Amino acid sequence: MGRTVFTAEEVRYLGSLPVVANATTARITYTRAFKRDCLRRYLDGEKPVDLFREAGLKPEIIGRKRIERCLARWKAERDVILNDSTGDATISADAVSALSGTTSAATRPFASSVSASFASSTAPDRLTVSSAESYAAPDVSAASPAATASATSYISGNGLVGTDDVRDRIIVQQTHYIDALEREIADLRRRLQE
Repeated sequence: MGRTVFTAEEVRYLGSLPVVANATTARITYTRAFKRDCLRRYLDGEKPVDLFREAGLKPEIIGRKRIERCLARWKAERDVILNDSTGDATISADAVSALSGTTSAATRPFASSVSASFASSTAPDRLTVSSAESYAAPDVSAASPAATASATSYISGNGLVGTDDVRDRIIVQQTHYIDALEREIADLRRRLQE
């Protein structure tokens, strides 16, 4: 029987990967760009485990079953995923950082992927908690209000303790969305001055 809980160290590792939008002890959310690329390559005949491994998502950590389930879900939503080209530039709900304009070591890989995704207009999907693709463990978003209100604690990608309360996640997401936009504005201003 497979494992359903990640250690704090594994959560930090997963959270540091640019293809991971969100990682908790029980769930992984992937970026839209990764889902789209992975699904395209899978449909072209590449092996799912190889695609995930190439992105740093080793089956020894996340499990082969989880990879199979991801691809099964993505295949079922093939048209939506492959035709999705929205420029949603929001940031992970769990990658907590200050609005100081600096990024922590845990969020640097994502910050660079945000800039890259702005340039290619294929930013990660991280804003809508209810629409995020979640993997592993039972779906918390479908839990009763009482279960959601219990605010299960988890360790975020940068080691900070957070909750699964939807309100807290939305606040964190909006904070990161603003932070990413401020960094992008600063980058664009710097480019204009050159």
